[in-house]
Amino acid sequence: MLGLICYKAIKTTQKRKLESWSQFVSSKSKSSNKWNLGYFKHSKQTDSYNCGVICLLFLEYLLLEQFNCEYDDKILIDYRKKLYDLLIKYEKK
Repeated sequence: MLGLICYKAIKTTQKRKLESWSQFVSSKSKSSNKWNLGYFKHSKQTDSYNCGVICLLFLEYLLLEQFNCEYDDKILIDYRKKLYDLLIKYEKK
């Protein structure tokens, strides 16, 4: 399945543009598969210091195909610890 995943709240006009884009790409594609649009819930950053951690967490969710990108403070704290452990593990000595 081919698709476009949207994580931002989309206004009606933006949604129509995305649907038009999806139809256009489907018509030009050599594949017989139709492009689908997906809209997923996500959390919103509420501070000014977690942006890098949230970007990495979001990327990991996408790579693991876990499209529910909701998180809370505990998940961010645990993810920071995970990143720290990985950095220490692969630190050059």
